[in-house]
Amino acid sequence: MYINFFVSTIKSVKLMKLQCNVRNYTKTLLGDSITPLTENTLLGRMLVYLNNANDKRSSQLDGSSTVDSLIHGKTSNLHNLNVDQIANLFYTASVSVLSQNKQHLRKVLDKLDVECCLRLTNMEPNNILKLLSAFMHVVPNRITEYKFYNYATDDIDRCLEVCSKQDIIKFIFYIGLQKKMKKAQVILRKCLRTVNQQYLERLTVEDLCIICNSTYRTNTKFTNANLLEKVKQTLNENLSLLKDPALLITLIKTIKHNNYQDEDLLTTISCTIFFNKTLQYYTFTAICHLLSLYSEYLYYDEELFNLFIPHCIQLLQGAIIRSHTAHLTEHMRTKDVKIFLSSISRLNCVVDSEALEKAVTANLQQRITLDKIELDQFIEILLCMWMLKCRPYDLLTSVLTSQNIAIVYQKHPRAVQHLNLLISAIETEDPDLFTRLHLQSVPSDFVNYELQMKSRPLLQKIYDALKSSTSVDRVELAAQVPHLNIVGLTVFKNDQKAVNIELLDGYCCVKNQDCHPNGYMQLKLRILEEDTVPVITVTEKDIGHMDTFELCEFLSDEIDLMA
Repeated sequence: MYINFFVSTIKSVKLMKLQCNVRNYTKTLLGDSITPLTENTLLGRMLVYLNNANDKRSSQLDGSSTVDSLIHGKTSNLHNLNVDQIANLFYTASVSVLSQNKQHLRKVLDKLDVECCLRLTNMEPNNILKLLSAFMHVVPNRITEYKFYNYATDDIDRCLEVCSKQDIIKFIFYIGLQKKMKKAQVILRKCLRTVNQQYLERLTVEDLCIICNSTYRTNTKFTNANLLEKVKQTLNENLSLLKDPALLITLIKTIKHNNYQDEDLLTTISCTIFFNKTLQYYTFTAICHLLSLYSEYLYYDEELFNLFIPHCIQLLQGAIIRSHTAHLTEHMRTKDVKIFLSSISRLNCVVDSEALEKAVTANLQQRITLDKIELDQFIEILLCMWMLKCRPYDLLTSVLTSQNIAIVYQKHPRAVQHLNLLISAIETEDPDLFTRLHLQSVPSDFVNYELQMKSRPLLQKIYDALKSSTSVDRVELAAQVPHLNIVGLTVFKNDQKAVNIELLDGYCCVKNQDCHPNGYMQLKLRILEEDTVPVITVTEKDIGHMDTFELCEFLSDEIDLMA
């Protein structure tokens, strides 16, 4: 069946459109550069859904005079008002701000914030939620800065004892506004512990998306396996979700964040996209998140990628980067470009390198012109392009300056590994460029061979077989490419390196393809080909069935042939 997300909000949409200009003006007055919540944003849709059942404002009190009193610091009338009337003042203030200034609006909100805090301990959960909704109406992107918001979410223990299940979903929504906060993670887990199996079965798609969105935003992983299974089941059984990218991506992010994808789910998504021709519904961002889901599981779907990748290159070519400070849902972020390239490079996808290089270079040059390079993301983008056989010399020259490299080492620790690998690859594959950019070799990292070998029993078997062989002097475990921590073997004969041996196993190959190395393994093989020491590549399919004696004989013959 087709899911029309938040069907019940159609009437509210008209009201929200009428309020749109007011909201935009309020946003400007408060100095808020984030998109206001409308039906075009995920949070806006969720908020309308949550408020829809209770959208009637019970108080028809004209709060204009009270708001005017608050502007002048008079708060004596507030204690005579009930919660509905207090909430009404927020809506009144959001309209009257058109004839006021930001200082007046802030005064009103600060006074209301204090009044709400004073009432908190005696409030029922539904009244707390009414006031949170009122704050959200006026300052959707700054609600977390107000004391009432923080006190209300801290008071969740008291509320959970008497909350209805639907009120818990509302609290989960508001808690999720605190991005990547440990305190929010603790509070969210308390809320999620109340979701038992009986209630789980009654969760709507909307409820589930609210839970998924809040846990993802706060970086909270699920501890309830049944809840994760519910997310996967929802994706499998509501295939029309693939026509609603906002919902689809919300659920997919949770699956990916919790490493809960499997081949059945990915196959189902692929088939549905082709059968229902849903590509037209996806923005560049949506496709990037879909690709990332496949990439995290290293699942190679050739037909789907042949559909997605050229389409994304087209979107990149047509993208115009208008502003670096504002972000709208339809805008293409640097982060989206990074996710796209990271996904297809990790999967070692077949691409038109020339078209890709041209499109990405033009896109990033626009961002550079806006005079704000996101160094950590640019570095990863350049590495991914290099892995895909692109050589964006202008970008490399602009980004890999000595000053930028120093900044990465000082301020972007997560980007250091990408930078080191990029420098290592340039040094081997394009030494002239390495010299022109005045780059310096970076010492290799420590590699925990033992840990990796536990995940690669067949490589351990090869190593043990060669150690016992009399046809070689010795064999060593080695990560032959600096900063590319995939273990291989180096075999010595006559006290010299004779061959490098690389194994294509499940550790370094993609799924759903026969012996197709992932992007990092492909880069390693490519770099090793530049070396004077020959490379022997063996596959799990070729040698997995051999016993130790057969394996030793096979490898000895291969080594003699190559050496």
